[in-house]
Amino acid sequence: MDRAASGSAGERRRAAGSVAGVSEPGQDSATPAPESSNTSTPARCPVAHQSQRPAPESASAPDPGEDTAPMQPVQPTADDPADPADLDLVQRPASRSGRLVRKARAAVTTGGRVAAGVGGAVVGRVRPAVAAGRSKLIAAAAKRAVAWQTKRGRSPLALLPASATMPLRRNGLDPLPELSAMRADTPVAKLPLPFGVNVFLVSGYQQAKQVLADTETFSNDFANIAADESLVAAIGGNAEEKDPGGLGMADPPDHTRLRKILTPEFTMRRLSRLTPRLQEIVEAQLDEMEQRYIRSGGKPVDLCELFSLPIPSLAICELLGVPYEDREAFQRLSVARFDLFAGAGASLGAISESLDYLMGVVAQQRKEPGDGLLGMIIREHGDSISDRELAGLADGILVGGFETTASMIALGALVLLRDPLTRDRIGNDPKAIAPFVEELLRYLTVVQVAFPRFARIDSEVDGVHIGKGDVVLVSLSAADRDPALLADEKPAKNGAAGKPGGATDLGSAEPDRAHLDRIDLDRIDLDHVDPDRAPTKHLAFGYGAHRCIGAELGRMELRIAYPALVKRFPNLRLATPPEDLDYRQTSIVYGVEKLPVLLN
Repeated sequence: MDRAASGSAGERRRAAGSVAGVSEPGQDSATPAPESSNTSTPARCPVAHQSQRPAPESASAPDPGEDTAPMQPVQPTADDPADPADLDLVQRPASRSGRLVRKARAAVTTGGRVAAGVGGAVVGRVRPAVAAGRSKLIAAAAKRAVAWQTKRGRSPLALLPASATMPLRRNGLDPLPELSAMRADTPVAKLPLPFGVNVFLVSGYQQAKQVLADTETFSNDFANIAADESLVAAIGGNAEEKDPGGLGMADPPDHTRLRKILTPEFTMRRLSRLTPRLQEIVEAQLDEMEQRYIRSGGKPVDLCELFSLPIPSLAICELLGVPYEDREAFQRLSVARFDLFAGAGASLGAISESLDYLMGVVAQQRKEPGDGLLGMIIREHGDSISDRELAGLADGILVGGFETTASMIALGALVLLRDPLTRDRIGNDPKAIAPFVEELLRYLTVVQVAFPRFARIDSEVDGVHIGKGDVVLVSLSAADRDPALLADEKPAKNGAAGKPGGATDLGSAEPDRAHLDRIDLDRIDLDHVDPDRAPTKHLAFGYGAHRCIGAELGRMELRIAYPALVKRFPNLRLATPPEDLDYRQTSIVYGVEKLPVLLN
């Protein structure tokens, strides 16, 4: 059915803001279909349709060490009636960490009943104290629960129901069917998180653009985490030490000032000087693959180790002027910061370690400015940018530009290995390369979720109320599979689409309904790679003021790497069945751990 004819989005989803992954007391709700790798049968949205009985676990195996204890509903009693403010805490793991949360809730509920029995004039004075006490108790419970899970060698993500981690999990290269179902049914939905944290997931394309473009309503500033005791507890405390700095978690005017410093170095004209060096890097890594293969007597080689990881490492080191000898250290830190299996605290801890390393690099550059980006900034801007700010900028480029491009090269190579016709075309037709890269960026969208946004004020997104202080996550991988993406593609005289590759448009995020009416949305297939698809305004690099500043560098690397790989090794093939590949689950940047190949 044409989405444009299905009624107002606000009317259809006005009540979606109350969705918390559990049913209201007394409300009947259908049990969602189990997750499956078979996408032919539409899956029901696990958040919009989840009852108090938990949904079946995903068909994909749980993360190693994950707490798989069943989720037990907390039943209201005569002495402890259900508190509407605690509906997002109804489901908790039947484990010690779950009991910690229940104890906190019991103490908070008791305090609330005492306050309710006091005279009206006193209640007004008691309620703020009770609210503050509730926040501190829940934060303490969160901190203890996370610490307990970590001490047992288990992921803090085990504290969450499967539907809360759904945006970070996939079946192979594809987002889970349940995520697509959520996008179609409730493109703005509240996630079922414990500890009283209100988090909304945006999975629709137009809704994602609205949130990402609106810096007045939504903030990226890390200070929002430091100001919330529950969020500080979730990251393991010491918020100030874990502030990543840089552009990703900064708001205007600081963001505007810092981005203005970097922008001149990331224009196509400036980056074009790197093209010969990038070609040298790619050819050198292909030589290394071939030599390793010959030395081993024809045994499989790991494309990740020898190709997808070194290329962006060398490119970023070349750009920044960072010693390449240190590449193993920042490769390790890059993987750790995006992998949430060990919890948000471990991820931010890796960022802190990375910044410590880069502070040393900046100090050295202050003494002897080199020819790279860091030396250029120091020469041109001097003391107007602090060492901490410069280290944060370098961290965003060094680590962000490394892991995302490495994953794109590896997963893009996997797509080519599964499609011999496209592989031959990329190796023989230079005109096919750029459109193929854009389609891969859309299809893979390796950055699964954008930096969190924090609501500055009460607002609405697609008819759903977002309260001041609430957290909003944008699922980029879901948005880039939304048929509404094509509503942005204005027909051109030559049949080409609009601006390629997610070109930034800070205007209205409303779809072009007239154009959308001419699209049969039921026949659109964005769940497969189409090398002939015209470039789309995908969100692989984000959107709006925080769109990835290194997007063009990433494109350059992909446009050089893919054709060079298939030209050098036209008979390249996987050395293991695709279903046996080890994908990086619950990671903000999706990827594969190893990609064993035979060169033949």
